Amino acid sequence: MRFSSKVVTPAIAVGGSIIVATLILWAMGEPPGAFGRAFAAGSFGSFSNFSEMLVKATPLLVAALGVSVAFKAGLFNIGVEGQIYAGGLAAAYVAAAWHLPAGLHALVAMGAGALIGGMLTLVPAWLKVSRGVNEVITTLMVYYVASLAVHYMVVNPLRAPGVVPATRPIADTAVLPVLVRGTRLHMGVVIAVVLGVLLWFLIYRTVFGFHVRSIGENRIAAAYAGIPVSQVVYLSMFLSGAVAGMAGAIQVLGVDHRFFDQFSPGLGFDSIAVALVGMAHPLGTIFAGFLFGALRTGVLEMTVRFGTPKALALVVEGLTVLFLAFERLYRVKLLREGRVR
Repeated sequence: MRFSSKVVTPAIAVGGSIIVATLILWAMGEPPGAFGRAFAAGSFGSFSNFSEMLVKATPLLVAALGVSVAFKAGLFNIGVEGQIYAGGLAAAYVAAAWHLPAGLHALVAMGAGALIGGMLTLVPAWLKVSRGVNEVITTLMVYYVASLAVHYMVVNPLRAPGVVPATRPIADTAVLPVLVRGTRLHMGVVIAVVLGVLLWFLIYRTVFGFHVRSIGENRIAAAYAGIPVSQVVYLSMFLSGAVAGMAGAIQVLGVDHRFFDQFSPGLGFDSIAVALVGMAHPLGTIFAGFLFGALRTGVLEMTVRFGTPKALALVVEGLTVLFLAFERLYRVKLLREGRVR
């Protein structure tokens, strides 16, 4: 797919979904113009709103980067939600129980989250390589196991005193620094962007990245070319889960400062939509993540002003994925007819 298609296709999908959502509001008797202004103000009306948009977009963006790594290898890591939970809990435990210097403490906690997230993908990767089991099924099964295990740990052995099931607060040395005083904007935003650039370099400028993309395009041809397919599948899945685990760690260390039970319902599944809009390209995923963050803060502002259902954001996300699916089906049809390259 040419670069122009990688940019134009998701832009049309997002624009079309917003237009459809606007028509739905208009059919309900709501003023679309007022909603549009409120939507823009929710994300860009002030620096406070803009910073909050970045905060909400950060874990979504990082998780989507993890999904995109698997996508590039032709793999579907659907269990990213469980990896986010497990990574967040691991980071919360290390950040609260260990005593390390400031700066190093946060890095070690994020590393723990990445390690646990990556380990959750090893069983699905092994089943894929050794038995040919579809990773959609196995990663989804591991998600349920991980989410239930995390729920048990938070509700029972790691629960801090209080009404809401949560771990005890993390140490001050593990808190990600706030970038702008008076806001919640933290260093995790910078980490997310840097991580996206590093993944772009890894996938498009290294031998390993060439192997990943080759397997994603044609696994059989890659094997005939001498590429170690099994090894690349293991590494790609582990890297995907590790990045997803970092998403949970960044949310805990930068925003919540403890792990709350079910702290990110749907975040992992939403990140799949972000990766699709970003065309599984790390740099495209960065922009898609911020776009979805703006969508969420914009809809929240519309809810406060006009009582718009928060589900409107989900409607736009779902329509965007649907439009992208239609485009892919149409492209497959043209490929079969030999009308596109």
